[in-house]
Amino acid sequence: MPTTVLLADDSEIMRKVIKHFLKDDKDIEVLAEGTNFAQTILLATKLQPHVIVLDLHMGDERTVTPSQFKSSLSGSRLIAMSVWNDEVSKSLAETFGAMTVLDKATLATELIPAIKQCAKD
Repeated sequence: MPTTVLLADDSEIMRKVIKHFLKDDKDIEVLAEGTNFAQTILLATKLQPHVIVLDLHMGDERTVTPSQFKSSLSGSRLIAMSVWNDEVSKSLAETFGAMTVLDKATLATELIPAIKQCAKD
């Protein structure tokens, strides 16, 4: 059974790039794509993916509290990603319950191993 993934990024181009990285891995299945935090919460609650890959800086990030987001995870593991690989982003990711934070510049090599590690833990 493949690891199911919910992608959440407000950039359509970024979501396409991520899906391209994942398309050939038969152990990973992308279930859906969220374009903001509110939609991601709805999809996570409905689909209950194994892993959520979440852009920390989508347009509505201030409209959702970390506790609201965490309660929607329903056992899903969270991988945060950001173009800013700094302490502020790492702290924000931690408050949302992320197991790790990936720099968007390194997704090509780090995303698949991170998803598989999250699915194991």
